[in-house]
Amino acid sequence: KQFEAGNFRTALTDYQRVAFFDSNAQFEEIYHRIGDLFYATGDFGSAVRNYDIATRVEKSDSIKTEIRLKKALCFFKQNNFFFALNELLSINPHQNRYIQNKVNLYTAIAWFGVEDYKQAFSNLSKVLPDEEIPKLEEIFQQFEKNLKRFRPGKIETMSIIFPGLGQMYTGDFISGLNSVLLVGGLAVVGIWAWQ
Repeated sequence: KQFEAGNFRTALTDYQRVAFFDSNAQFEEIYHRIGDLFYATGDFGSAVRNYDIATRVEKSDSIKTEIRLKKALCFFKQNNFFFALNELLSINPHQNRYIQNKVNLYTAIAWFGVEDYKQAFSNLSKVLPDEEIPKLEEIFQQFEKNLKRFRPGKIETMSIIFPGLGQMYTGDFISGLNSVLLVGGLAVVGIWAWQ
């Protein structure tokens, strides 16, 4: 009831009390619930630790898969795509189409996060209907084209040579112009003071 009312801290205290005094392992689902509470409060590290315990004690494969998906979400929130990928690749193929699509989607996000775009495309294409694949290919081709065009090293070099040029190159003309005027103004003031 506390959880449903949004009183996460109170519910967490009660759940932790149950976990502490549960010497007979009567309430095995408690760690899953504690993980959900930590997730709801934004403490993703603690959520992962409790989801780990929950996967070890859980007997149902489909619930284990759901817990692993929640763990992957925690890793996404922490921008830790390698750990998410490790978790997702440990999930066995599932009979339930909805769950398998969810696994493929999360795996695609993890591959994208580690910048392996071919694997991301491969997993994402498993989720979409066949008639949508050409659109997905077009989106990935456009993304890779933009990625090649806007290489961070190239933009940094342009900004070193002429401050604001890198920003203008990426299409941010106002910030680029601001940099040119600011640096140019500082240079004029510096030269004037030196003179």
